Amino acid sequence: MYLTMTIFLAKATKRTKGKTYTYWILKENRWDAQIKATKQRYIGFVGLEPILTEAQAREIAKAKDLALDQLRAVDGLKIVHGAPKPKIEKR
Repeated sequence: MYLTMTIFLAKATKRTKGKTYTYWILKENRWDAQIKATKQRYIGFVGLEPILTEAQAREIAKAKDLALDQLRAVDGLKIVHGAPKPKIEKR
């Protein structure tokens, strides 16, 4: 039995061949009353920037049985209409 649930953005990093890759994921934090501890569950991959299109947000919400408003309430997550502008990095 779960009593409370919080969805949040988490920054994940991966180091491969000397390079560090940083990306954003959505996680869910729940209190489990049976074991008296919190549990974290992976919800979905966001990308290199914390921006989702409305279609992507609907897809994640449907797959994980969440309301779209729950994703809109996540601090730092931006849900945009249409495709987000790609970020161009100068090297």
